[in-house]
Amino acid sequence: MKFPEIDMSQFDYNLPQEKIALFPADKRSNSKLIVLSGDNVEHHYFNNIPNLLPKDSFLIFNNTRVIPARLLFAKDSGTVIEIFCLEPMENVDFQIALSQTKKSQWHCMVGKLKRWKEPIKISIKDPEGDIELTATQLARNDEVVDVEFSWTPSHISFAEVIEKAGKIPLPPYIKRDNIESDSERYQTVFAKFKGSVAAPTAGLHFTDEVLQEIKTKGIQSDFITLHVGAGTFKPVSAENAVNHNMHTELFVIRKSMVENLLQNIDKKFTAVGTTTTRALESLYWLAVKYQNQSLPLQPELLQWEAYELENDQISLVEALNFWLSYFRENQKEEILAKTSIMITPFYQRKLVKLLITNFHQPRSTLLLLLASFTGNRWLKLYQEAIDNNYRFLSYGDSCLILG
Repeated sequence: MKFPEIDMSQFDYNLPQEKIALFPADKRSNSKLIVLSGDNVEHHYFNNIPNLLPKDSFLIFNNTRVIPARLLFAKDSGTVIEIFCLEPMENVDFQIALSQTKKSQWHCMVGKLKRWKEPIKISIKDPEGDIELTATQLARNDEVVDVEFSWTPSHISFAEVIEKAGKIPLPPYIKRDNIESDSERYQTVFAKFKGSVAAPTAGLHFTDEVLQEIKTKGIQSDFITLHVGAGTFKPVSAENAVNHNMHTELFVIRKSMVENLLQNIDKKFTAVGTTTTRALESLYWLAVKYQNQSLPLQPELLQWEAYELENDQISLVEALNFWLSYFRENQKEEILAKTSIMITPFYQRKLVKLLITNFHQPRSTLLLLLASFTGNRWLKLYQEAIDNNYRFLSYGDSCLILG
C-alpha cells in the first residue's frame, strides 16, 4: 500500500539544552505531570496521578529491567574501547543469554572500533572472587559488531559478570558520567525481567506508595515485557518518516495478561509508556497476521504490517481469544515475539486508549507515536511544558493523555 507522506519538519521543535534533565527528581513521584484532555491542559505533580486517572482505567506497565550493558576495556596503550551490548545473537532470549556460563555472544556497538583488533580483557576485583572478562570480535556488519564474551571463573553467569563489570547505559543526551544512584533511579520500582538497554521511562515516576494508592482506588493493572533497544534513541534522519528504518524489539506475551485483558475488556486500557503501547498494539496485529496460519516459534510484526493488514481486521476480543487458544492448545504460559511496528499519526489504535509518557526528542519516532493520541495538539502541549519549566526526556517529567 502507499503510505501518506509524514513530513518530519512538522515533528521538530526547539528544545533548549537546559530543559534536558540530567538527573531525576529528588523523589520519583515529585516530578511534574501535565494532563491533556481535549484542548484542556492542567498542571499537576505525579503523586496526584491516582486522582487523575479515570475510575475505569486499566494500567499496563512494562516490567523489563535495564542491564549494565556498557563495558569499558582499557588497552595497554591507554585507549578505552567501549562495548555496548545490544541483544544476544541468534535470537536467543535475553533471560537465557544472561544465564549463560563460560561464554555468551552478543550484537554490540563499539566505540573506537578502529583501535580494536586483538581480544581485549578487563579484570574486576571482587570480594567474592576476581573476574576476568575477555571480548573477541566475531564479525562486523554496518554499525553492529558481533562479539563473543568469555570469562573466568566460568561457572558464574553473564548476568553476574556484567553486574560487576558493566555500567548502566544512560541515554546519549545525558552528557555526564554515571553516578551510583543511576543503577537505582534509571530502573522502575517494578523492573523484573532483564534485557533492556534503555529504561521504559514513563514507569520511572511510580513509587510503591503511588502504586498502592492506585490499587486502593480500585484501578487494576498488569504487566507486559518489552526489552527496550538502543534504537529508541535513533532520530529520524529522513525528511519523510515513511523512509525511516524502524528498529526491532523483543517482547513477551503472557497467558495471564491476556486473560486479565479479556476480563477487563470494557476498561480504558492505559499504557504506561511508548514501549508498552508498541507491545500491546503488536499483540493485536500479530493475532490478525497469524489468524489463519500456524504461529512460528517467534512471531514477528514488521514495520508496516499493521497498515497492510487493515483489511483483515478482527475484534479485540477475537484477537485476545486467538492468544488464549494458542496458549491452551500448546500448554504454554508465554511466547517471545518481535516487533518493528511504527506507530504514526495516522495509525488507528486497537487496544490502548490512554497514555502516560515522558517528553520526547524532536524528530523522533516517539513523537510520531504521541501524535497518534494527540494529533497536532502535542506542539501546544510541549510549548506549555517548556514555558512552565518542565524537564524533558528520560529523567524528566511526564504527560497524561486522556483524549
